[in-house]
Amino acid sequence: MIFSKYEDYQRRMSSKWESKHYFLKEVQLINIFNWKNETIKFNSPVSLITGKNGIGKSTLINALKQVSDIQNGKYDFGILSLLEEYMIKLVNQDNNEFIVTNKSIEKQQFSLPKLEDLTFNSRLYAHYKNSTGTEMETYLETLRQYDSKSLTGDLLTVMKELIGKQIVSAEKIVDLEVQDISYLEYYRLKIDDGTIYDSYTMGSGEFYINQFLWGLDCLNEGSIIIIEELENFLHPEAQKKVLELIHKYSVKKKVQFILTTHSPTLIDHANINSRILIKIDSESNIICINDCSTWLAKDHLGSKVENKVEVLVEDEKAIRFFKAIISLKNPTIIKQLIITNGEGNSNIKKCIDINQKLESSKIIGIIDGDSKYDEMENLLKLPGEVSPEELVMTFIKDNYDKVAVKIDRSKEEVKAAFESARTLGDHHEWFSTASSHLGEDFDVLWSILVRMWCVEYPKETTAFFSKFESGFNKLK
Repeated sequence: MIFSKYEDYQRRMSSKWESKHYFLKEVQLINIFNWKNETIKFNSPVSLITGKNGIGKSTLINALKQVSDIQNGKYDFGILSLLEEYMIKLVNQDNNEFIVTNKSIEKQQFSLPKLEDLTFNSRLYAHYKNSTGTEMETYLETLRQYDSKSLTGDLLTVMKELIGKQIVSAEKIVDLEVQDISYLEYYRLKIDDGTIYDSYTMGSGEFYINQFLWGLDCLNEGSIIIIEELENFLHPEAQKKVLELIHKYSVKKKVQFILTTHSPTLIDHANINSRILIKIDSESNIICINDCSTWLAKDHLGSKVENKVEVLVEDEKAIRFFKAIISLKNPTIIKQLIITNGEGNSNIKKCIDINQKLESSKIIGIIDGDSKYDEMENLLKLPGEVSPEELVMTFIKDNYDKVAVKIDRSKEEVKAAFESARTLGDHHEWFSTASSHLGEDFDVLWSILVRMWCVEYPKETTAFFSKFESGFNKLK
């Protein structure tokens, strides 16, 4: 299957994002270290911000925390206290503004949701690791007076997957009376063989997984969650699982996540609307690149992507159509491509424009034949002047007998299924409906049909491939 369930899930989350008006839409920083005057935009409920060390990611996070503190009557400005004249401007989804200048509120048209930080708590971890045996025993006796809480449901299941042990129970005790730390969380895992792992004996990775999952369990609805260096202590597969869980909880708890990372794994696993690259221009000013391509983000971080070209394709059906053409004409090229869902023709056009301005384009955009955009350098249309669905449906209508033989069904069954599907107003639903009527897997059926179309129309297929190959060779 070309698409994972997670990629389909991300697209559904992006559509739900538009109805959430209480989230931050953008942040503008003026005269805050390298942030001379730049705006970062959040186009997804989960934003993954990347960039080199010292570039300004933490400065952005600190600016958000300062606005939150001022709103709540706190005035500990940290490193921002070193600045004399600056401005922080927040805009929500209703285009209301919240402006802070020089440590005071200049304009406030909305209340910033509660900020919650799930970044690895190194101070809490160090508290346990620096304790002596006597201190540990004494404190464990103290903890027994507090009630424990058990992790349940999908979070417990995820913990078992991430830690890789047969966990029977996961518990947390919060001590609100401890000194030197605002609160102290004690984690305890019981394994099926009776072994107990707790905050004193866990490794850093196990400790962070506990902290993270318990943090998700206690999220306040409508808040903004910050996690810096999400990948810390997590192996690549765990990073993917954690990102998937974050997407799920952004909807379940109605929260917005703002994440920072240096991880190529997370960059690969995020959708294009989530990725934001922060870089420095020739005059040492911050530049924010929203909807950043995988290639550009990884190339900026020094990952080895120089021998591959990224292809942004309009949607899932278009990707299968594109792959069918390439596999027929020159399947060896596939290994030299990073094929990504571009989340619509507007996103793809914007990404191509950005990369050309930066003179770092190793990206080709592929949009449907009925797109409003004209073809240009590195932006190609699929064959036909209509959508892939309409193109393939016309072919099926004229070839019910061939389709029936290919999928081992009667001509009558095929005709009934597709004629029924064609009565739907939205052509995006035609093939999922027809596959349901036929009892066929949608991914398999669509892949068979687009390949049949490519074989039936070699002239159109070759013409598209020739244009793509020419652009590919120039970038290669």
